Amino acid sequence: MTTQHIISPEKVTKWFKVASTDQWSYDGGEAVKYGNDEIAVFNFESRGEWFACQNLCPHKKEMILSRGIIGDKAGEPKVACPFHKRQFSLTSGECLDDPSCGTIKTYPVKVEDGIVYVGVESKLVLLSTFRFPKSLIFIWKLLRFFYFLIAAPSIKSIYF
Repeated sequence: MTTQHIISPEKVTKWFKVASTDQWSYDGGEAVKYGNDEIAVFNFESRGEWFACQNLCPHKKEMILSRGIIGDKAGEPKVACPFHKRQFSLTSGECLDDPSCGTIKTYPVKVEDGIVYVGVESKLVLLSTFRFPKSLIFIWKLLRFFYFLIAAPSIKSIYF
């Protein structure tokens, strides 16, 4: 069973600016950092397309895919890891050689006015919708009240 790690354009909550298009080599990739994620962005100039995926190879656990060899396999755009030559689809993230190798996360890319943007799902948006149950908030307030009622005066008397 494979899990899809595709961020579709509908799921994008933020487009972050990567660089201008003239800073990329012909049919080459570069690694960019967004928060704690390292993303490989590819200029597939021979196809006239741009792709982005996680930079971490799932096999060797190395940040290396941006230096991989890009091409296509039966029309499917792919990147081959320079360490072990496993090939990953740049559209679906699936390993094209060995399904047990796992999948990689793919990101949508857009180019506007000569600037490359990568779409991400902001983790902050997901966290902002979380709310603690009222019962937990009540228990926290009650514990805090008793702490300041009982423990705080004794701590104060030690230091002052």
